[in-house]
Amino acid sequence: MPIPFVGRRFRAADLSAYLGGVTFGSFRPRYVTLHHTGIPDLAQRPTGFSDQHLLNLRHYYGEQLGWSGAPHFFVDDRADGIIVFQRLDRRGVHAASFNAESWGIEMLG
Repeated sequence: MPIPFVGRRFRAADLSAYLGGVTFGSFRPRYVTLHHTGIPDLAQRPTGFSDQHLLNLRHYYGEQLGWSGAPHFFVDDRADGIIVFQRLDRRGVHAASFNAESWGIEMLG
């Protein structure tokens, strides 16, 4: 099953409207799990994640690793740096012990 990719960027002030439109089914996150990216690091992405970087990550997770999900969010320091990477109403893949009950957030660096 392919990753339910979204790839949309938000400013903090605009994210709540998007979140308000999410309808949950069987996956209902109870908390968030915050990670940091070792690779790529800040030196490799000094201006944050580009759209192509996100597509590359989608390919890496889905095609190279064979995952059916990914972290829900990526965050960088751009003004629109809150990125909904995959659908928020679906279980992600980010930390084996926490996938079933949490949203995964990857912070650049």
